[in-house]
Amino acid sequence: MADLFSLRGKVVILTGGLGLIGLNYAKALIGRGARVAVLDLADSLKARKILKNKTFLYYQSDITSRNSLLAVRRKVLKRFGKIDVLINNAAWDPKVGNSKKGPPQSNFGSFENLPLASWNKELGINLTGTMLCCQIFGAKMKRGSSIILDTTMPPSVFA
Repeated sequence: MADLFSLRGKVVILTGGLGLIGLNYAKALIGRGARVAVLDLADSLKARKILKNKTFLYYQSDITSRNSLLAVRRKVLKRFGKIDVLINNAAWDPKVGNSKKGPPQSNFGSFENLPLASWNKELGINLTGTMLCCQIFGAKMKRGSSIILDTTMPPSVFA
């Protein structure tokens, strides 16, 4: 009987792959046999320490940069020959702490104090970055491939 959850032979692009959720995605995908291209802004030394496996590639990449994504796509296609899945997991999330007097708050305090530059950064990564990844990687995906959107506005925006 075939393993219904096998990802053997599938090539996955995972953005935000070194964050808390991304690391768990990467480990689970690799564990099911997928070849994973992890994209993140963190340095590659961290990636090598965390993901010691030959079925993943790591690219220090800015998902808001079309040129950065095009370079990653070329490398992934050269190495693996295809892209089957794109998981849009990257997000900008300023540090959120717990307030003893109320809900979690970001390092800016409440939503009313969120600087416009921070809002624009969140939109750039969470929305524009996701759109660029869908355009660039999706253009090389075949019928039957999957694009998964897992970016959400962090709690800091609405705290």
